[in-house]
Amino acid sequence: MADRRRRPAKSKKLTPMMRQYTRIKAEFPDTILFFRMGDFYEMFGDDAKVASDVLGIALTSREKGEKAVPMAGVPYHAADSYLARLIKAGLNVAVCDQTEDPAKAKGIVKREVVRVITPGTVYEENIVPADSNVYLASVCRAGEWLGVAYADVSTGEFAVDRIPHDRLLAELNRLTPREILFHREQNEVEKALHKEFASVDSVSLVPLDAADFDPSVLAAELAKLFDTEADTLEGKAWLGAACGLYAYLNRTQRGNLGQFRSIRDNALSETLAIDSRSLRNLEILSSISGGRKLSLRGVCDYTSTAMGSRMLRQWLAGPLTDIEHIRFRQQAVESFSDDTKLRSALIAEIKGMCDVERVTARAAAARANPRDLAALRTSLEKVKVLSGLLEAAPYPLDEFGSRLDHMPQLLAVLNETIVDDPPVHVGDGQLVRDGVNEELDKLRDIMSGGKTWIAQYQRTEGKRAGIPKLKVGYNSVFGYYIEVTKTHVDKVPEDYIRKQTLVNAERYITPELKEYENRVLSAREQIEQIESTIFRETRDKVARETSALYRLAELLASLDVLAGFSRLAEEKSFCIPEVHDGIETELIDCRHPVVEDNLPSGEFVPNDTRMDREKLIHIITGPNMSGKSTYIRQVAQAVILAQAGAPVPAAKASVGLVNRLLTRIGAGDDLARGRSTFMVEMLETAEILASATPRSLIILDEVGRGTSTFDGLSLAWAITEYIHDTRTCNARTLFATHYHELTELASVKDSVQNYKVLVREWEDEIVFLHRIEPGFSDRSYGIHVGRLANLPDEVIKRADKILRSLEKQSLDIEGKPRNVQMRKGHKQKEVQLLLFESPHEHILDKIRDCEPEKLTPLEALEYITRLKRELEE
Repeated sequence: MADRRRRPAKSKKLTPMMRQYTRIKAEFPDTILFFRMGDFYEMFGDDAKVASDVLGIALTSREKGEKAVPMAGVPYHAADSYLARLIKAGLNVAVCDQTEDPAKAKGIVKREVVRVITPGTVYEENIVPADSNVYLASVCRAGEWLGVAYADVSTGEFAVDRIPHDRLLAELNRLTPREILFHREQNEVEKALHKEFASVDSVSLVPLDAADFDPSVLAAELAKLFDTEADTLEGKAWLGAACGLYAYLNRTQRGNLGQFRSIRDNALSETLAIDSRSLRNLEILSSISGGRKLSLRGVCDYTSTAMGSRMLRQWLAGPLTDIEHIRFRQQAVESFSDDTKLRSALIAEIKGMCDVERVTARAAAARANPRDLAALRTSLEKVKVLSGLLEAAPYPLDEFGSRLDHMPQLLAVLNETIVDDPPVHVGDGQLVRDGVNEELDKLRDIMSGGKTWIAQYQRTEGKRAGIPKLKVGYNSVFGYYIEVTKTHVDKVPEDYIRKQTLVNAERYITPELKEYENRVLSAREQIEQIESTIFRETRDKVARETSALYRLAELLASLDVLAGFSRLAEEKSFCIPEVHDGIETELIDCRHPVVEDNLPSGEFVPNDTRMDREKLIHIITGPNMSGKSTYIRQVAQAVILAQAGAPVPAAKASVGLVNRLLTRIGAGDDLARGRSTFMVEMLETAEILASATPRSLIILDEVGRGTSTFDGLSLAWAITEYIHDTRTCNARTLFATHYHELTELASVKDSVQNYKVLVREWEDEIVFLHRIEPGFSDRSYGIHVGRLANLPDEVIKRADKILRSLEKQSLDIEGKPRNVQMRKGHKQKEVQLLLFESPHEHILDKIRDCEPEKLTPLEALEYITRLKRELEE
C-alpha cells in the first residue's frame, strides 16, 4: 500500500500556535496529526490535503497568499467516524489533545499527543467489529523457534507462544491481525511475512528496531506491567516478541496500558491446528464470498452478546485438544438441554448485558464514558441474578455459579454515584446522583432556583420601571439581559446599562443581574468540575477491578456460547459426540450444516462415515454434482465442532482426537507470486505431506486435476501411497476424486477403502441420490453436467460420441489404465487415445452395420472390394 503520509510544509514565519504544531508534528512525521483546537481537531499542510481527499471534507487555508497553509478540520465530538475512515485507508493518526483548561492557560494552551491510532490499536466502538477481535501481532526469531505475541487493545487480551517456523503463516492467518510487527534485521522472517501479506490490504507490516525486541532492556518493564517477577520470563522463546509488542503498544498508547493485566502463555499450542486455507475452504468463520451467514460460524451462532460471539469465533478457529476440557463444555451443554427453563432464564439475563470485556478495557485505559459505567452497573445487577440461578444447577453449571462474582462493593459504588440515565459525556447533563457531594447539591440548588429567581426579578423590575412587558432573558453570547421595547425606552431606570440594540428593542444589564449571572455560570462550571472529578474517581474504582471483571467477562461469554450450543442441538437436531484419544471416528447420519440450512426442509441426504486403522484412507468416487465435496467437508466440520465442545450435525457421533486439520480443496492461481493453479495445488499438497501426523485429518478434493491425465493420476496415486505407507504421516484421509483408477489401490493397500456416490440412471437421464456407500464408480457423468449447464446440443452430442470412442479403447489389456502390477502372463499394450474422429469413420460404420451371415461369398467379396475402393479414394 502506497504511503500517503508526508512531512508538513515549513513556513519561514510561524505563529506561536503553529510553532507548537510544527514541533509536535516533527515527532510523528508519518502520521496524520489531529490537533485539538477548541471544538475541532485541525490538520495542516500535507495532512490536511490527505485528510480532505480521504474524508471528503473542505480544504481551506489559515492565511492567504504566499503564507497560506492548507487546513482541514473535523468536529471533536464526531471524531470517531472520521478516524474510522482514515484507519480504513491505511493511515495512522496521532491524537493531540489540550492538556490544560484554555480559560486558565497563560499564552498557548498546552497540548500533547495522548495516543497514536493504528490499524492494530483501535478500540473505538464504531471501528472495531463487535463480534471479532482486532489483533496486533509480533514475531521474533528465538533460536530454532519463533516467538509470537498478540494483543487486542479493545479487550485487554495479551497472549504469547512459541511455534515452529513452518506454523508461522498458518497461525497468523488464523489470528487475522491488522498489524504484524517484526524484527527488521531478521531477514527470513521479513521475507516470509512480505511474501504472504504484502498484497493483503487488511494487514499492515511494521518493521521495528532490534532494541524493541531486546529483553535485557524491556523484560523488566513487561514484568511490571503484568505484576510479575522479571526472572519468571527468562528463557521464554516468546519473550523477544512480547517485548516488541509491549514497546509498540507503549509508544502508541503513550504509556496508558492499564487494560493489560495478565499474559496468557501457550495460547496457540493447546488447540487443534487449522491453517487459514482450511478455515477458508471449509467456510468455518466466513463463506468464500466473505459473508458470515453462509458459514459454519453463522449457522452455529446462537449467542446473545458480542462477548459470546467473539468467543464462539475463537473456539471454532482453535478447537481444543484436551479431552477433559472438551468434556467439561459438553456436560454444560447437556445440562442446559436438560433444563431448558434455566437456559431461557440465563439467556434473558445475558441479553441485557453490555460488552463487559470492552467496557472494562476502556475503563482501565481511562476511556470509558458515563454510559459505559451505567451499562456495567446493569450487567452486575444481572450477574447477581444469574449467580443465584446457577448455584443450584447441576454440575458443571454450578461451578459457573460459584465463580460468578457480581462484585457487590463496586456495584454499590456505581449505584450510589451514577444517575440512572447519565449523558454520554461529562457536562452534557446531570451525571452524579443527589446526596453524593454536599457542595454539588448546593450548586444545583442555585441552578434549580434560577427560574424562580428570574421570574421574580422580572416582575420586580417591570413594576419598578413601570414597564409591563419588560422581559429577562439569556443567550450563550451575551449572557443574561433585560429587554425593553423601543416604545418604553424612556422609562428605563438610570442604573440600567445598555448591552445590545435590536430593531425593535434594547437590551440592558444591571449590577444585580450581572452578579446573578456570574454566580450561575460559576455554579455551572463548578458542577462540571465536581462531577468530572467524581466520575474519574468512580472510573478508577472500576479500573482497579480490571482482572476480576475480565474473569467475569470470560465466564459470561462461555455461558453464552454453551447455552447457544444447547439451542443449536435442540433446534437443528445436533448430537453431543463422544470424543476419545483413539483414531476411530464414526458419524451416523452426518450432514453439512450450512448446505442443509439452505435447502428446503428434508432435502438434505445424510451419510455415515467410519474411519479406523482398516479404513484409514477413503477414496470417494462419483459423478460431478453428486455431493462428494459436500461429504468430505461435513466430516471436517463435524470434527471441528466436536473438539470445540459443540454438538455435531449427526444422529450419533464418536470422534478420535485430531491434532491437525489439513485440506487441499478448490482451484486458484497466485499470479502475483508467479504461481499457476497447478503449482499452488502442488505446494499446498507438499505442505500437507510435510505437516501431517498419524493424529491428523487430511481432506483432499481432486488433487492432480490441474495437469495432464497421466501426470495428475500418477501424482494422485503416489500421494495416496505416501500417506498410507509413511509411518510419520499415516493420517485419516478423505480423498474425493474423478481418477477412478485410484480405486485399484484398495486391492493392494490394506487401509484404503473405496466409497462411491450412488446414481440412478433412467434412459438418458441420471438422478443424484447423494448417498455414500462402499464401492467405486467408473463414470463421472460430466457430459450430463454439461447438458444441465445448457452447453449447445452439438457440443453435447460430439462429446458423447468422443466419450464412447475413448471408452472402447484401452490403455492396457484390461481395458483401462492400470497402476497395480500386472498379473502374471499379462502383457501391457500401448494404445493412442483417439480424441479426433477418423476420416474413415463412415467405412467403419458400414462394417459395423454389415451382417455377413446374410451375404453369399460373391456378395461378400464385392462388398469388401467396394470398401477397399472407398479407402483408396
